[in-house]
Amino acid sequence: MTTPNLKLRELRERTPSPWRTGQSMSRAELADAVNTALDHLHPGRDLTAHYVEARWIGKLERGEHHWPSEERRAALRHALGTATDGELGLYISRWTGAPSDGELETEGIDRRTFLHTSLAGAAAHVTAVLTLADLAHVVAAVQDAHRYLDHEIVDHLHRRLDDCIADDGTRGASRTLPTVLGMLGVVEQFGRQVKPAVRAKLLAVGASSAEFAGWLYRDLGQPELANYWRDQAADWSSAVGDETMRGYISLKKSQSAWDDRDARRMLELVTMVQNGPKLLLPMRVRAEALQQEARGHAMISGSTNLVDDKLKQARDLMVEHEQARSSGADGLAEHYDQALLGVQTAMCYREAGQLDQAVELYVRWLSPDVFSRRDYGYFLALKAEALAVTGDPDGAAIDGSVALQVASVTDSVRTLRELRRLASRMEPWSARPAVQVFVGGLRAEIDRRGLC
Repeated sequence: MTTPNLKLRELRERTPSPWRTGQSMSRAELADAVNTALDHLHPGRDLTAHYVEARWIGKLERGEHHWPSEERRAALRHALGTATDGELGLYISRWTGAPSDGELETEGIDRRTFLHTSLAGAAAHVTAVLTLADLAHVVAAVQDAHRYLDHEIVDHLHRRLDDCIADDGTRGASRTLPTVLGMLGVVEQFGRQVKPAVRAKLLAVGASSAEFAGWLYRDLGQPELANYWRDQAADWSSAVGDETMRGYISLKKSQSAWDDRDARRMLELVTMVQNGPKLLLPMRVRAEALQQEARGHAMISGSTNLVDDKLKQARDLMVEHEQARSSGADGLAEHYDQALLGVQTAMCYREAGQLDQAVELYVRWLSPDVFSRRDYGYFLALKAEALAVTGDPDGAAIDGSVALQVASVTDSVRTLRELRRLASRMEPWSARPAVQVFVGGLRAEIDRRGLC
């Protein structure tokens, strides 16, 4: 049973229609107001993926959705003149004591399916991430999907995945992961029940969700679980004959090898992408693969000509993509843009020893207005390391301290590991006040988290 959102419906019905004198705002009019608010609240961002329709408003009022993305919640508050999500009747069980759609009852959940899917081979690591509230959230995700039949399951999971991806950079991986694990449990459970035509679509969204789970575990500093879910994504992609997704997963594995600075592994994996079905890969994916190849060569040989050639090819592909794009519906790597290529180019130049160019690119492209909060913190840590190498310890310490604050809020262990590299780099300047503040804060954060 769903619980209707009476607060939202009453608010809408009390709000005058902008076009029809003496009448209340219709669902279609509220949808238009939300879309207008999205553009108004986020100037310069393309939020068309968050636009809503009257049908979506109806589902929200009926209680079929109760926690939209952060952007949509803000737009709803703006459109209806409220200050909090609670005034809209919105809630999320992780953060409030509000009941979910019909109290959480675990008796009907296939626990073996959940455990096999969510904890496979690494229960100790997962329980370090999931609290009891998180587990309840996962169960809620599975129960929620039970209300949908066949192809509606796929649409439901697509929406939830889109919301998780949109929220990840702000909320952090540890808060996003429980919902994603619940979705993966749904894929495994329903994959054995739905019709064959629906199963292919279900496994495809399962592959995307598993790849995303791999990314989340990477940011949480758990490479074994990250690899587990990427391998699961590859298996599901193979089951539906999606070689494009398999190539994309190889690129993600190559990027994970960067965390250990394993240049040869990076090149080995990215070569698989380059030698794969190029015509099927979106230009953004091919551009990112070329950049990854450039970084690997910079780390191994430092060949400026080879690095510059690969980066030029990547930039040309991005320009071609921008000129050719009509709808942006090629799916993979939708986050990849000129700014991300810009900071990754800075990473390449840093590894090639072109330090001044690297710092200039970080200054040009790295901005909290462009990147998500978590990603800004990560790249700021890399910028700080480049500053330290150029002999600017105070600038490095200041940027490092800001990155530390972001890493703490977003639970980004990946960023903390880069900051540890930075701290080692700054040992010659350990007596400088700014360096002492940064190193002391980092040690306190590492001790608080119990990291080795």
